Amino acid sequence: VETLMPYYDYYYEAFGDNGIRKFVIDGIIPALNSRIEYWMQHLIDNKIELKFDNQLEPSILRNGTPVYYYGLSNGEKRRINLAVSQAFSYVMMFHSGNSPSLVFLDEITGGGIDRAGVTGVYNMIFELAKEKQVFITTHNDTLLEMLQGCETIKLKKENDITILI
Repeated sequence: VETLMPYYDYYYEAFGDNGIRKFVIDGIIPALNSRIEYWMQHLIDNKIELKFDNQLEPSILRNGTPVYYYGLSNGEKRRINLAVSQAFSYVMMFHSGNSPSLVFLDEITGGGIDRAGVTGVYNMIFELAKEKQVFITTHNDTLLEMLQGCETIKLKKENDITILI
């Protein structure tokens, strides 16, 4: 066992908290935080700031004051989740080398997003549509009004069967 200790020590050092994992995290976190900030400006006009530290612990500020995620409104949480999901998608592009050309957003304005929040979501959709094909399902009249002029696919559900109309 003693002869194997140098291998264990190497493995522990190389793949431990101060090894390659730290190298990867230190490289990813700034890109992740930058992309979250990018999406937050579209979704919430930078009124809320979210940053992850190197342990992936979030720090949230609303107008410069620290807040807890669960203290935010449902609409604010929903928009933060959208920003984080799109930021992680961006970071995953680094890993795979590919960026998906399609985005599906199902009932994106559900969960308590108010009219100002719907405008933020529209801004995000507009930005995504510059580089990707975006598919949206929604019953939100405000968002539908904002998306007037976009191509639509209308579906109808009868007897648990969805058909194209």
